Amino acid sequence: MRVVLESLRFTAIVFLFFTLIAGMLYLVLIHADVNPDKYDWALVFVAGMFGIALYRYKGWGKVFDKKVLWTTLLFSLLMLVILPNVGPTQLYESKAAYSYGFPFHFLTLYVEHGSPFLIPNLLSGGLSGWSMNVGFLFNFLILYFLCRFILEKRR
Repeated sequence: MRVVLESLRFTAIVFLFFTLIAGMLYLVLIHADVNPDKYDWALVFVAGMFGIALYRYKGWGKVFDKKVLWTTLLFSLLMLVILPNVGPTQLYESKAAYSYGFPFHFLTLYVEHGSPFLIPNLLSGGLSGWSMNVGFLFNFLILYFLCRFILEKRR
């Protein structure tokens, strides 16, 4: 239960940082006559870094087994990159929505003439938008407890 609560705290903190940074960056870029939609992908990275920095500074997250945590994160990212989207949702003639994540989809890319795999869609130049939801939290929790169970069985 402590792992679930700690994961929810991290998600809430990253969401709060994402909202604050996005609001400030949007205002700055609008006043500088720059399209803020081109730089929204960087917000997730920056908010995650601020969340991790706050966690380290406050000493939170001690309930996680470090070996299991990093194994789970690495496995989650590998599954995101390796597993294709088997059935994209066709939005317009040339635009489709590709959803990624296993077992719950959490990342959706809106791409023109896309590929079922994540990396080609990111590098294709036809990416017109993206959305992310809390499915990553559920995927992380499932994989974390599964890895922890497997590692405890081996000991």
